[in-house]
Amino acid sequence: MNDLIRPALYNAEHKIIPLRKNKINSKKTYEFVGPICESTDKFAIIKKFQKLNEKEFVAICDVGAYGTSLSSNYNVRPKPLEILIRDSKIQIISKRQKLSELM
Repeated sequence: MNDLIRPALYNAEHKIIPLRKNKINSKKTYEFVGPICESTDKFAIIKKFQKLNEKEFVAICDVGAYGTSLSSNYNVRPKPLEILIRDSKIQIISKRQKLSELM
């Protein structure tokens, strides 16, 4: 909710992809949620997603300009790293906020 409120606020859907691809689909249903203890801090529920292990990363795609402008420090959470991927080139738009910057 604090990093990307659009799914909670507008029921917006964003494609979620694993950063490391494999060819093993899980039989489980994955529920992608955020770090806030709120029932609406949920990005997606996906069946037949690639098998993921603990500490593997996924990307939430096509967040757009409103991702950052609608983000907040709710629950004293630092704002996330923001990147732009264009033509297979990665550009850091803003670094992850440090907790010390909030105090």
